[in-house]
Amino acid sequence: MVAFDSELRRRVLREPLPAFTEMTQSDPGDFASHLVHVRAEGVSRSRNDYLNGVSAVAAPILGTTLRHHMPTLRQSGSGAGLRR
Repeated sequence: MVAFDSELRRRVLREPLPAFTEMTQSDPGDFASHLVHVRAEGVSRSRNDYLNGVSAVAAPILGTTLRHHMPTLRQSGSGAGLRR
């Protein structure tokens, strides 16, 4: 989210950037350049940045509210008290 929120980006870049592995971008200038690339591409890829042996892909979901849907509880012994 840092790439897409200018206030958050300013706050993050003001503080020292901790290095978790030798692949972590801890130089503020390099990290700022990385954020420009992430914003342009719309996705961030991480490979061994936080934890060796772990890769990740992240993308924001902009302009929407996230929702979680689940089935309605059926009348049963365990769900009877929850049904209205």
